[in-house]
Amino acid sequence: MSEQLKAQMVQVSEARSRDALAGVDRSPLQDFIDRGSAGPYRAEEVYTPDVQEFLADPSQVSVITCGRNEHQRGNLAPTLEYALTSTGTNENVVYIDARSTDGSPEVARALGVQTIERNQALEDWFDTDRLAELMCLPKDALFADVPGYTPMRKGIDVMLARIVAYRNGTENDIFIDSDLKTIPGGEKAHLLGPHQIYHPIQNLARSYLDLNNAIPGDQTPMTVYTGSGDRNNEPIMATYNAYLADATSPFKDEEQQRIARAFYAMPGTLMHLLTGELIVSNRHFHQKNGAPAYGSELDVMNATGQATESARTLSQAGFALKHFGDLSSESLANQYPLFGNSRRGEQLRIDEPQLDDKEWWMIAGLLPQFIRGVGDYCIATRKLPHELTIEDYPKLNCWLGNINECSYGDKITQTRVSKRSPMERAIPPISLMLEEGILRS
Repeated sequence: MSEQLKAQMVQVSEARSRDALAGVDRSPLQDFIDRGSAGPYRAEEVYTPDVQEFLADPSQVSVITCGRNEHQRGNLAPTLEYALTSTGTNENVVYIDARSTDGSPEVARALGVQTIERNQALEDWFDTDRLAELMCLPKDALFADVPGYTPMRKGIDVMLARIVAYRNGTENDIFIDSDLKTIPGGEKAHLLGPHQIYHPIQNLARSYLDLNNAIPGDQTPMTVYTGSGDRNNEPIMATYNAYLADATSPFKDEEQQRIARAFYAMPGTLMHLLTGELIVSNRHFHQKNGAPAYGSELDVMNATGQATESARTLSQAGFALKHFGDLSSESLANQYPLFGNSRRGEQLRIDEPQLDDKEWWMIAGLLPQFIRGVGDYCIATRKLPHELTIEDYPKLNCWLGNINECSYGDKITQTRVSKRSPMERAIPPISLMLEEGILRS
């Protein structure tokens, strides 16, 4: 919007300096972004017969939410009830519990929701000794928070949800957070106008249907993310620009430059990190019996916690490069993306507020460090994320494990703050763990 206003207000001419023209000229990537974006929608636009029919079909959709101690915060029951109301059935709603101590699993089961508890699933489904070795962690860190090691948070739960979806055989999976307060029935929904209440399940379904209907022929169905609203993630987005330097570096060979270009061009064009909700297309994963497939999130590298979205976007960049071949801005301007963005507009997504210390630790430290670590490993080994082998993961994760400090500028004191913190780990894709027998079929 600011660029549009600037274009209207600034008198553009060749006589103006180049920096004054910055932001006025349309990026070649903008056509690609527009082609992969939907919304924003008003509430009445997402409660339509085709959306309701789509959500009510268990073969088409599973609605999955992950959480830890959200019952005591008052979030879990409204979230699950919203999911049940949206689908009209409990056959396609799944809750993944992350070691809650507040009775959350019992609440979910009482509502008739399929409930998976993290530690039990890890014990039952995995060779946990080998999984710990791959992630360069002590085995105990898979099941409990161990000082000095990254906690097993969102990424593990998302991985388990993907396994459930794979085994259920649903075509598409909708992931929503369980800490939302402005969804129908949520804590703060009554304080907002009708158009501001957040409807993530319907938003994602509407945008998925609209974007895929716009794709000609039988091209890969999209994974769709929600826009992240006003989350302060500029430092994360700027991280990807560094890869353009690698893409033109005289010290990188042609293959390394292509991978760096993919990491620059793809992840930030359509979506922001820290987004909470998405819809994932699984059909190509099932059709190809576990082989890597374009657009399928069941076969991408994941991360153990807050860097889940970082791993996901790097993986999507790899799929895009394999699919398109050429990721120059001019080439992308004529392509239909493999993933899309559902713009949120007036609808408000409110969850628990973050403390500044945690927010800046993630934005200025953990996420950029994870992106650089994984990206640089891929460039050095000349492998895209989904091409990493089982032998790569201990090397990559031991490298990440040695990153245990970050710093950021305190905006109040105008000083540099150093923080000791364990780094995320990269989780191998499901297909790779199946092939290696780490995940029991």
